[in-house]
Amino acid sequence: MNTTASVPRPWLAPAVLLLLGAVWGSSFILMKWALFGSSGELVMRPTDLAPMRMAFAGTALVPVAWGALKRVRGGQRKWVFASGVIGSLVPAFLFAIAQTQLPSALAGMLNALAPLWTLVFSVFVFRNRAQPRQVVGLLVGFTGALWMVTRGETLVVGESAWWPGLLIVVATMFYGMNVNITRERLAGPTGLQLASLSLGFVAVPSWVYLGMAGTFPRVLAHPEGAEALVIVAVLAVVGTAGALALFNQLIAMTSSLFAASVTYIIPVFAALWGVVDGEALTWGHAVAGAVILGGVGIINAGRRRA
Repeated sequence: MNTTASVPRPWLAPAVLLLLGAVWGSSFILMKWALFGSSGELVMRPTDLAPMRMAFAGTALVPVAWGALKRVRGGQRKWVFASGVIGSLVPAFLFAIAQTQLPSALAGMLNALAPLWTLVFSVFVFRNRAQPRQVVGLLVGFTGALWMVTRGETLVVGESAWWPGLLIVVATMFYGMNVNITRERLAGPTGLQLASLSLGFVAVPSWVYLGMAGTFPRVLAHPEGAEALVIVAVLAVVGTAGALALFNQLIAMTSSLFAASVTYIIPVFAALWGVVDGEALTWGHAVAGAVILGGVGIINAGRRRA
């Protein structure tokens, strides 16, 4: 059955896919702009950016979360909270810290590792069977990641890309874990409902932390602090809450496989924004990113044959 046949305008699904890739691909440069001022100094700390992003995103989805509470059974609530911590809060901190040293273009490329980690947890934790083709894709993808963070002509601010690169690899590991938790433990509520609840749960401690740390007065004391707060708001409301709603709508319009192909578009936009912002990508890093995407493509080809 052709899932796209029911779409009244055939161009709509590809257009939404492209828009989603652009929105998510822009999140890396927005993190960089929120962290750094025009002269290169930190406007806010990574430990400010991460909880602020969660607080804004969770608050934006409160209307959805309020109606979604009745869709979650009592035993699922701990998994919803775990999803918020594992799938949103922890990666937000890891990405924010990494981007104080790693260019946004490389962060976007390494983000493509998430589907590979999804397969790892599916096989080794939830005991699902992997096809040989998927194992090959896994090895290819991780080879590309290793190549990217160990190149001699590193683009990182410092001596080695190992540390910030590893933080993003770990963040994508949490993404992969969260996909499996959602699939195996949180059946029933829609993806948007689950996202609103998980973000709502982590928004509460995030607001508490921001208040206790005096984050807003400290950030606003910087000449570019107000601009940074606006950027974080856009990142949270559009890049986190809004993009998630768009992603779920795309799945409803087409299929999860079609929607998952956004993985190939995100690094392209991340790299383009990096070049616009003056990040000088080398051919080596571009090829390493292509290798990662090639591994993801091999895994998805294996799923299509499943």
